[in-house]
Amino acid sequence: MSARQVWVVIALALAAGLATAREGDRVEAISASTLELPGALSSAVEPSGWRAVRADGSIAVELWLARDLGELEEGRFVGIARLGTPGQDVRGRVLPPGVYTLRSTQVPPSDRHGGCLRHPLFLVLARAADDLEPEARLSFFEMTTLSASVSGGRHPAAWQAQRGRGGSASRAAEPGFSSAGSDEILTLPAFLRAGRAALAIFVRGSLSR
Repeated sequence: MSARQVWVVIALALAAGLATAREGDRVEAISASTLELPGALSSAVEPSGWRAVRADGSIAVELWLARDLGELEEGRFVGIARLGTPGQDVRGRVLPPGVYTLRSTQVPPSDRHGGCLRHPLFLVLARAADDLEPEARLSFFEMTTLSASVSGGRHPAAWQAQRGRGGSASRAAEPGFSSAGSDEILTLPAFLRAGRAALAIFVRGSLSR
């Protein structure tokens, strides 16, 4: 999928919410020095991260991507997210304030997952204190087990994401944050093995409507 297509998908998702993005939403660069991470996690993330700020000045999320994203393979460590206030996962469940690891997963083919199959990339959240081996590749079962204390159910807590290509001059490969209705989308430049890409993360809401 091209960088332009990523932005088309996001625009359609926002339009489906029958709302327009709020003016004043912004992204700020922040240092990883503000994080207090256990063990190997501190050296596994980039030194600079991003703070998504809503138009009213409240913080939606702070996020640091991993130094090595690979190609977002199953179970790979993707980064660290910090919530200062309650957040929300893709199922609308409350995420308590705290620091979380993010790991990539693909929705398995199944009629039960409906529209998710069109956009199958998800980021599973686990408490950072419970996920101390960023170099490990975890199975879906292992990620679900780690995430159980967050989700409180058999489905892991997760955010939906969309990956697209973006060259150095592409706006899709630049950080951005937008909110409309119940959707909040943080878009970040991601450096994968195949090159620079745009990673759009629904920190609230979903591409699957």
